[in-house]
Amino acid sequence: MNKQIERELENQDLEKNRNEILKQIQIQNAKLCELQTQLKFVTKRIQKNCNHDWVTDFQMYEKDVYCSRCGLTDWDKSRF
Repeated sequence: MNKQIERELENQDLEKNRNEILKQIQIQNAKLCELQTQLKFVTKRIQKNCNHDWVTDFQMYEKDVYCSRCGLTDWDKSRF
């Protein structure tokens, strides 16, 4: 009977620990989403301000047209 009580107490502690870890994961995921949004915003501003230097890269059945400075892809000229 003592072992069963010890296991239950240990499981309660482990469950608390698990919940704390899950809470930290949610916090970090929210921070990551915020950083990704900031990155997209900054990238768009860079691409908007860029004097594009278009490069055409040919591969089998593909043609990729992109700016060598900012990485923007010209979807109208690219073929995949």
